Amino acid sequence: MPEEDLVDIKFRLYDGSDIGPFRYSSAATVDMLKQRIVSDWPKGKTVMPKSANEVKLISSGKILENNKTVGQCKVPFGDIAGGVIIMHVVVQPSLAKSKAAMNLAHLAMQAWRLLKNPNSHCAKILKGIYFPNQDFINAKKGNQPSWMWSSILEGRDLLLRHGRWK
Repeated sequence: MPEEDLVDIKFRLYDGSDIGPFRYSSAATVDMLKQRIVSDWPKGKTVMPKSANEVKLISSGKILENNKTVGQCKVPFGDIAGGVIIMHVVVQPSLAKSKAAMNLAHLAMQAWRLLKNPNSHCAKILKGIYFPNQDFINAKKGNQPSWMWSSILEGRDLLLRHGRWK
């Protein structure tokens, strides 16, 4: 591999510390760089990526795409012979878990409203359909519950597990 095809890259983290520099081929992909960052992430940092998908690399003010190569990301002007390219690292945790947690919190809020307002129109309709002979706390899922009822029960269960009653 010719020497000019190798590029030195240092990764700057959110707190100003660095990982590297490492020498990469111009044909190395951004995804390969991200995997290296995850494997070499310093211990004890407050923010820590769980996978390469949570890492964003920024070079020259642009977020780099996974399928691009180092050679394609290199800026032609301003390169110093023998210099090190600095790429900034941003960790962006997956939104799937936080969205699920938010949804569950909203469901718990709906369950709380059913508990606090048993005479509301919504509570009366649900009671008539799903728990006519008991209270909301002891209500069962039933044989063919609607998606909405199943979801509200998940919120209720969250309240029962983690709620503090006074």
